[in-house]
Amino acid sequence: MGHDKAWLQAGDETFLARICRIASQFATQIIVAAARGQKIPPLPPGTATVRDIEPDEGPLAGLLTGMRRMRDICPDVTHVWAGSCDAPFLNPDVVRHLLSRLNDYDAAIVLQDGQLHPLGSVYSMRVEPLLGRCFDDGERRLSEFTERLRARLVPAASLKPLDESLRFLHNINTPEEYKTVSAYLQTPRSPFGKT
Repeated sequence: MGHDKAWLQAGDETFLARICRIASQFATQIIVAAARGQKIPPLPPGTATVRDIEPDEGPLAGLLTGMRRMRDICPDVTHVWAGSCDAPFLNPDVVRHLLSRLNDYDAAIVLQDGQLHPLGSVYSMRVEPLLGRCFDDGERRLSEFTERLRARLVPAASLKPLDESLRFLHNINTPEEYKTVSAYLQTPRSPFGKT
């Protein structure tokens, strides 16, 4: 993209601020795991920021860092949603549905065309020790970690009644992709109705 995607504009707010604001519709506590030295845009009140336990180790380290901080701040929290700052189309109804499918599973993970989407999914807090062991063993890919879980796979097609175009799965990786979705994102705080 050429610069930090957290700072991309979505209407009158940054991608990251938008995601945090929308997440506040279903989350008790919002934690942003950031790289060491990464400049973070202004975030909604009550958002906690924590720095990755190791620099440049990717989303698995970010999830581990965030879960450990969550345990410190909210020891009674039983599950978390994990997202990324380049996926600005967060849909609270989809997250609530994933939570309803979690039950006794370790995670509820979206499956689309044979591909798992570990970010944008929901995890039980009880997986945090396993996540830590995976990290200590040198694992850095979320896909490898999720293969060790007893996960409920939720077909993306089953979520179309909640998000017809499955926009919640879209992440923005290039200037061209950003340009394509910018018309939706420039509508202040309401690119898809309620969100």
